[in-house]
Amino acid sequence: MTARLLIFHAQLHNLAGRCCRNLRRNKLHGPVPKSFLNLTSLQTLDLRSNCFDREIPREFGALQSLSHLYISHNLLNGSIPEELGNISNLVYLDVSDNQLSGHIPPKLGNLAQLQYL
Repeated sequence: MTARLLIFHAQLHNLAGRCCRNLRRNKLHGPVPKSFLNLTSLQTLDLRSNCFDREIPREFGALQSLSHLYISHNLLNGSIPEELGNISNLVYLDVSDNQLSGHIPPKLGNLAQLQYL
């Protein structure tokens, strides 16, 4: 793990009361940190234009306050986790410009507020 990512992990606990987090274009790489699961009041998470790789964490489906999730322009692979269909407040989901494969999970079709995929 790089020094930049270690500092990032160490500072995540300071975000607990925040509703929005913009980490766009920070040259972060490796897997998307599951530490975001501690940010239960998070409404917007912007991880665009980094170098995150591996899969989108299934655990993001537990972030019930999330309305906007931007994870485009990374190196993510695998498929879109069906657990994202559990985020009932999700309005905007951008996973474009990654290396994803497979089908869009049908469960995302049940998200009544989803306006952008």
